[in-house]
Amino acid sequence: MLSLRFLLDENIPRSVKMFLEDKGFLVEFVPKGVEDSAVMLFAKEKKAVLLTRDSDFANLVLYPPEDLFWNCCVSNTSSQTGQDNKGFVITAEER
Repeated sequence: MLSLRFLLDENIPRSVKMFLEDKGFLVEFVPKGVEDSAVMLFAKEKKAVLLTRDSDFANLVLYPPEDLFWNCCVSNTSSQTGQDNKGFVITAEER
């Protein structure tokens, strides 16, 4: 059984939240106006996959890869293999 939580940045459409919830995932939005560094901490605290359109998170100087990935979910497979599930998603900005 997979227990996966998503944290959606304020730039993600509400339709994405509804879609993920319909699939059975736990989903919440980042509070409006929160700074990027606080968004990352919030996602880590929630152990959630952060879904964002904010390209600032792709800046390897500001956000080194080792800081972007954390243990966000546990599944039967990961606990059996000893591998963590880690996630961070940056999507293309709306045009």
